[in-house]
Amino acid sequence: MSDHRLRRPEPGPFEAELLAALPYLKQVGRRLARSEDGADDLVQDGVERALRKRDRYRGDGSLQSWVAAIMTNIRRSELRRNERRGVHDDLDDCGEAICVPPCQPAYFEAGRVWRKMRMLPGRDQRALYFVGVRGESHIDFARREGIAPGTVKSRLSRARSRLAE
Repeated sequence: MSDHRLRRPEPGPFEAELLAALPYLKQVGRRLARSEDGADDLVQDGVERALRKRDRYRGDGSLQSWVAAIMTNIRRSELRRNERRGVHDDLDDCGEAICVPPCQPAYFEAGRVWRKMRMLPGRDQRALYFVGVRGESHIDFARREGIAPGTVKSRLSRARSRLAE
């Protein structure tokens, strides 16, 4: 069994200089992205692109400046793209906040109840509306209408049973 698969190849001069530049590139990433996560992503994208395009590096300047310029261009491209499309939030991060049940069934049910209420006699409609819908107490309603509280209770009971039918 050979050990050549288990050993990691030694980095060449390009990779070694790139590794040495990582702390500086992290600072550049923080300044450009203005967040730790964004900086990490930007550094990763910049290093990845530098490794892919190492043949374009002429060696006449600083490697860390070259990668910082790549990161700056990546960030500018992101900002332009976000400006065109608008910023999109990751829906996975929103969780239950955006999950609301549909309201149509409630509207249909409310419409059905209102139609049935219109079929009740006027005095039962009024009692059901003010006490059942608006939440007024049956005593206040009875006082305002000039009737006994027991009468209001019987009207409510009659109206509710007719609606249930």
